[in-house]
Amino acid sequence: MVSYSSRGVRPKAVDMDAHLAKAGFKANFTRHRAGSLLICASGPRAGFRSCPEGPGYGVERVFMAESYMEKQDVRLKMKEMREQLPPAEAGVLSRRAGRRLDSFLVFMGALRVGIYAAVRGEMNFSSLWSESSDAKRTYCFPRVGKDVLHFCPVNHPEAELQPGALRIPEPVRDIPPLDVNELDVVVAPGLAFDLYGGRLGIGGGFYDRTFQGRRGGLHEPGPLLVGAGYAFQLLVGESWKRDEWDVGVDWVITDRGAMRCLPREYMPQEADEYG
Repeated sequence: MVSYSSRGVRPKAVDMDAHLAKAGFKANFTRHRAGSLLICASGPRAGFRSCPEGPGYGVERVFMAESYMEKQDVRLKMKEMREQLPPAEAGVLSRRAGRRLDSFLVFMGALRVGIYAAVRGEMNFSSLWSESSDAKRTYCFPRVGKDVLHFCPVNHPEAELQPGALRIPEPVRDIPPLDVNELDVVVAPGLAFDLYGGRLGIGGGFYDRTFQGRRGGLHEPGPLLVGAGYAFQLLVGESWKRDEWDVGVDWVITDRGAMRCLPREYMPQEADEYG
């Protein structure tokens, strides 16, 4: 997959993960030219158009012929791919992503971080609170409420987390939650992500309802939202049909890098526009 920085770091061109082809996704590729990120999809509609001013962080505006799938189809494919990942390999990739996330949090100066306890093959960041480079950082784990998530500061996850209503480890009841706007960054798991901040979860809608005020993107108050997953979960040239209540992410962290997402207004236009 591809990673790039808003600070002028050259993106790295790499082949698409073989898992994508096995799961039925189209072959796509990325290239870097003249300091701009080019994203090309297979097929006659693939391409790009230059936008010198960019969306605010030094990449070209992308016009790509994306294939839109139903959410449930993407969920099934991503679950299957994640289940096929050997545990040993998942552990190696998780630790690699954990180092990238740690560097990202240091760079952002994030001290209050919403994080999750991994279940069912999710990217596991437990190495962060055991090997974190920033002792001042506080990790806040979500506790499931009636309709939303309540993030609670946890000092000792092994002792202060217990299986909750959804059988997901969550803070014990005597730990009071923080207001979500007090968090600097929230790391959200997902089954799939796209280049425009799209996040597809398991379908419960808890993150969407908790951060519904962030539907307007970075201009809205609240923490920076960061999606987390394996590289094959970041889709290029493929996406899904979104609903109006879906809340996107600002960045995506994978084992291969950190990607700042393009604004929604830079999503592909109608095919006739670029012929």
